[in-house]
Amino acid sequence: MTLRGSTRESLHTMNAFELSDLDRQRLQGGKLYLEFLRVPALSLGLYVLPAGGVDAQQPHGEDEVYYVVSGRATIRVGDEDENRPVGTVAHHVAVAIPRMAGMVRTMVAGQEVQRPSSERNAAHAQANPDPDQAETVALLRRNAGEAAQMVRGLSEADLSRTGRTMLGEISAADAVARALVGHVTWHEGSIRATLGH
Repeated sequence: MTLRGSTRESLHTMNAFELSDLDRQRLQGGKLYLEFLRVPALSLGLYVLPAGGVDAQQPHGEDEVYYVVSGRATIRVGDEDENRPVGTVAHHVAVAIPRMAGMVRTMVAGQEVQRPSSERNAAHAQANPDPDQAETVALLRRNAGEAAQMVRGLSEADLSRTGRTMLGEISAADAVARALVGHVTWHEGSIRATLGH
């Protein structure tokens, strides 16, 4: 691996890598993925897919960041992607908040959490190709307010209950953070990126 530069000041080290060097090493290895940095809390790699290629990786427990260097990419998480108009995505978030809050309530009640349905999301996108902006904003505010009120009403014991979800075995507190809030945040990032914010 060609290290572009390594500087050491005090206790901090900075590594810099040239993308062209990394890509050459990846090609020489005959692989789509080249891990080029691993430290206890982080690993980085270069993953190159051809146009129209599909990421064949299986889900794993580590958080990931994808940065598209060239071309375009559609991120699909589970059975869902963001290949929809911004208004439709915002409306999807508004109508999904009660479902996500319901998942938390189901966990707290000790019941089985149902997997999300890609068919439901596809039907929603087809039925709402150009939703009214004012209606969508009002729906977001109302549903988010009701979900926030439900979360505020949960006890510590409620939040510590665990259940099996599409995210694996997690606590209700994790479901609030990762599914209820995380779902909204993920789509918000997609909307902001599309709008150039």
